[in-house]
Amino acid sequence: MEKIKCPLCGKIISNFLRHCSMKKDIEHKNYIESIYKEIDIYLTKDFYVFEIKKKIQPKYSFKIKSLISKRSKQLYKGKRREIVFKKRRKGKNNPVFNDGVIEKISNTILLLWKTGNYDNRINVMTGKHGRENPKFDIKIYLENSYNKICEIYHKGLKCNVDNCTYDQKIINVHHIDEDHSNFLISNLEPLCVSHHMDFHYNERNKQPFVEITRDFKFDSAHNLLNYKGKCQYLHGHTYFLSISIKKRINKETGMVLDFSILNKIVNDYIIEEFDHKYINDVMLLNPTAENMLIWIWERLEKIALLKGLIRIKLWETPESCAELTKDDMLNSDFYLNTYYDDIQKYINLEK
Repeated sequence: MEKIKCPLCGKIISNFLRHCSMKKDIEHKNYIESIYKEIDIYLTKDFYVFEIKKKIQPKYSFKIKSLISKRSKQLYKGKRREIVFKKRRKGKNNPVFNDGVIEKISNTILLLWKTGNYDNRINVMTGKHGRENPKFDIKIYLENSYNKICEIYHKGLKCNVDNCTYDQKIINVHHIDEDHSNFLISNLEPLCVSHHMDFHYNERNKQPFVEITRDFKFDSAHNLLNYKGKCQYLHGHTYFLSISIKKRINKETGMVLDFSILNKIVNDYIIEEFDHKYINDVMLLNPTAENMLIWIWERLEKIALLKGLIRIKLWETPESCAELTKDDMLNSDFYLNTYYDDIQKYINLEK
């Protein structure tokens, strides 16, 4: 390390600032204060430390940078660089306005476009947004929109726990299966901060996930469209429907969901719609068992707001069964686009 002589006492030292701080005499103290006064002139004029150093270093035999940095921290508590950066880049002080920089940038970008460098790049410059963008990924979009999804289907956000008495100024959206890639509304539950903490901050007290199932029965008639065979004619079935829910056990109730609540939801929203009805009048889709499952799922999820829905099965006869799961719905672009459409309608209404 380079050694220097103190301009006041003549002692050979390696660090002038440390040397002066150890000295208790008034002479060293006043000398440091005089240097600080000189530094302050530049600090108030929004110079960076390295710029101040260039201006005053030639006057001193010792390194002045440590003194400038210390003084800057004393006056600005370590935030001066951010302040100077904002001031010097604000308005006409922004370097982009100097020496034709904007024109240079524009010409460079124009040249890159003309020479094909942006052929594979899709961004807002194309004017293509959402599904019109060739690189649009609906899953990524919906994963990042889970708060909006919850707000849309719940018609606003308030704690979903009955008779919640906690502060509801802040509402969190809880992923029931704790998988943040599952953005289906059946997996999203708005909760106040206190109830949300019950799920995430009591690791030792977390209850296990349990799947529960309840079976239902209804009689309906239908005829299949675009079908050659007996089922193109009006006929009836006794359908058996199985609804499965998977959530963590509620530590207060000891249940995933009260079977009586599940029974009421499915009866009100599904069985009453189908039982002793002509299914072709109930749903727009061709009333196959497969399409009925999609209709049932969407109604339970988006209208009844049934949480933790993981699987539904439908028996058209004792020997014939169709099954639909949450993974099937998460991998269906057809179904995911219904979410996208609902979000776009909501955004337009907000405007």
